[in-house]
Amino acid sequence: MISVGVAATPKINRLTLPRCAKSVMRIACVQFDSKLGTPQINIRKANDLIERHVQSKVDVLVLPETAFTGYNFKSIEHIDKHLEPTLQGITSIWAKETAARLSCIVIAGYPERSGETRYNAVVIARPDGTLSNYRKHFLYTIDLTWATSGPGFSTFNFPFGKARVSKLDGILIRKSSVGICMDMNNGTDFSTPFEAYELGTHITTNEIDYLLLPTAWLAPEDMPDDPKVPSMSTISYWAERLRPVWNRSTGNDLIFVSCNRIGEEDDCRYAGSSCVLRIKPGHIELLGKLGSAEEAVLTVDV
Repeated sequence: MISVGVAATPKINRLTLPRCAKSVMRIACVQFDSKLGTPQINIRKANDLIERHVQSKVDVLVLPETAFTGYNFKSIEHIDKHLEPTLQGITSIWAKETAARLSCIVIAGYPERSGETRYNAVVIARPDGTLSNYRKHFLYTIDLTWATSGPGFSTFNFPFGKARVSKLDGILIRKSSVGICMDMNNGTDFSTPFEAYELGTHITTNEIDYLLLPTAWLAPEDMPDDPKVPSMSTISYWAERLRPVWNRSTGNDLIFVSCNRIGEEDDCRYAGSSCVLRIKPGHIELLGKLGSAEEAVLTVDV
């Protein structure tokens, strides 16, 4: 755990919440070992996990960063044949079809080509076929070998859940943001002060209700030996990076969803530990989590 400033990160309380009348949204995270450069194999694996583990209606389905291509590409030449045209490649097609089939929002990472420019991106597919795009703002060392930084953090309105801020054509709206992995940190390649908390500040300034984070987060040194045990140091670090949300006296709750991957790619080992946190002023609840090397779907009611 990393603590900065006067206030220490609140203890993360572990809860199990049953489906009940007060539940307003069901979120599913697909955590799996995405093999580098084999998108069709990875799509089949994701489909199989969803078929086996998603047995009831979900509202939001989240997959990891660069979900079907793998992540650890070493150069433009290495990734070039796996780049996908903006919202038109295999990941976007899959997300659109899956959103329609499951009647839910689908969020999945992919490597994007837009003209001569390349981005580490996420497709957001809605059940009505509408697609949105988000481009990773803060780049990690691996991203810098091929990708360009996106323009900044974004806000999306999702038509699910109990409305807090607005209502559109009779549909309840949730104010949400999507980030990608390194967006949780301090600037591209850690170039800004740790205490800047840029994404956390974006959340509080814009009164965001949901933060959804597809990620390919690397394993810490203290990774658990048991694959079904999560890396609590990783989850605690994510909580620390959202310090502006919990280190305030008042404000709305934030539901934080991190969908990580597992496995190894050359010199990269991934931390898994996908989780859902409810973050309130001065209080953090762990609503659900997966192990550090567990291939499964996490389903949580919030």
